[in-house]
Amino acid sequence: MIPKNLLTKASPKDFFDENQGIMVQRASLGRANRKVAAINARIKQIKGGGLSADEKRRQIDLLQLRKKQLIERVIPAIEAAM
Repeated sequence: MIPKNLLTKASPKDFFDENQGIMVQRASLGRANRKVAAINARIKQIKGGGLSADEKRRQIDLLQLRKKQLIERVIPAIEAAM
């Protein structure tokens, strides 16, 4: 859902003032997004690899745990910025 303040026309300064928390978090959110994308790519690579089913499961479980931990660290920053 798009916040109402994004639907109205405002000057760039007004926009920044109203969304400063989100704008400050933008760089760290971008890094987190790239890390999640890399983890997803690695999971896809493992699924297509020649490993045993048990080894695939072990590696994928570990990567999914890392992804979950990363997202859990980022969500409070997003909520605080809004």
